[in-house]
Amino acid sequence: MFNKIFCPIDGSQTSIHCLAEAIKIAKAHHSHLMIFHIVDDFYPFLDGLEIANLAEIEKELRKKERNC
Repeated sequence: MFNKIFCPIDGSQTSIHCLAEAIKIAKAHHSHLMIFHIVDDFYPFLDGLEIANLAEIEKELRKKERNC
């Protein structure tokens, strides 16, 4: 039924549960499973704040991404 399954994850508990289901479906249908990690780089809550260092925030998010 499914040949390819794409499963985006972001480190949240919801995405971990979705990944578990995607693995079950892929095994049941002998499908190819592609997992990709999503990093949100949009920070509307920081808009206009000069004290926020967006480069440092992005660096920390990417470090967290490697640890997932």
